[in-house]
Amino acid sequence: MSKKVTTFLKVLLWVLMVTSCIIMYLLISNLSDPITAEGDKYITLGLNWSYTLLAFVSCSTILFSIRSLFLSGKDAILKSVGGLVAMIAVVAIAWAMGSDALPVFHGSDKLVASGELTASISHGTDMLLNTTYILMGLAAVAIVIVPPVLKLVRRN
Repeated sequence: MSKKVTTFLKVLLWVLMVTSCIIMYLLISNLSDPITAEGDKYITLGLNWSYTLLAFVSCSTILFSIRSLFLSGKDAILKSVGGLVAMIAVVAIAWAMGSDALPVFHGSDKLVASGELTASISHGTDMLLNTTYILMGLAAVAIVIVPPVLKLVRRN
């Protein structure tokens, strides 16, 4: 990438990070028990900011992936398909590990009675949590294993 694009991305990331820190500070400093209308306003602001960041990251990931795909050709297609297959495998394993059991916590009986908490929602939540745990574990293993492997590869 050109120096202009790299500089722009660095500035953009710093702006997003500073904005996130400010919103987090406002959220934490304005919460109380019970939650007031002021606190509810900042919770909504935090959620909307999270949705905005998620959309931004999703769009930029897709756009940069498409760009990389066109620049790299056949090798990129194979890597993309391999990554997609690996992600589907992780989600399938996480789904198999999930449980239909309804969780028991303060207020769960009201959610079950109103139909907001069902066995399928519980299973989906378990799947998402298990996916997070698997990916975090894989990231930790990669942090431990990759540097020594790179040293070996560079020596040879």
